[in-house]
Amino acid sequence: FPSHDSTKLKECPFCGNDESVTIEEYDTPAGDRYRVVCQNCMAVMDKGYCSTAAYAAKAWNRRADE
Repeated sequence: FPSHDSTKLKECPFCGNDESVTIEEYDTPAGDRYRVVCQNCMAVMDKGYCSTAAYAAKAWNRRADE
């Protein structure tokens, strides 16, 4: 995925890797959805209803201490 401000991803909160975190698109009966996956430790953030890459990135980038 192109890396621009709306889809820039923070490092994985579990393993700290920032180079293997990607946005994946997948099909559902309701339309295309997006999830974020750390290819290093296989952590996944998939709300099931993120209809844009930017929305998935925003959900992944949210941290409890911020």
